[in-house]
Amino acid sequence: MAVKPPTHQNDVDGCMTLQRQCDAGAPGSAAYDAIMHPTEHRLLAQCGGVLRLAGASAGADKDVAIARARGLPVWTRVEDIPEATTEPTFPA
Repeated sequence: MAVKPPTHQNDVDGCMTLQRQCDAGAPGSAAYDAIMHPTEHRLLAQCGGVLRLAGASAGADKDVAIARARGLPVWTRVEDIPEATTEPTFPA
């Protein structure tokens, strides 16, 4: 079965539902990659920064590269994330 990722960039619940319905399996499987990675990349367009947790992950490394290319800050420690403001600013 061909699987297309959700088109609505904020539909994480829909993405997870699709993953379960398609039995996408674990990260790294073709079905998982077809659903999750494109959705994650679209969600990055709505982020003000990225927290990169420790551990090996090619997908997370790709997200960090995309975030940096877009001029977004990347943090590696929760305590380094600035306090939220009522009016977030995003790079142009």
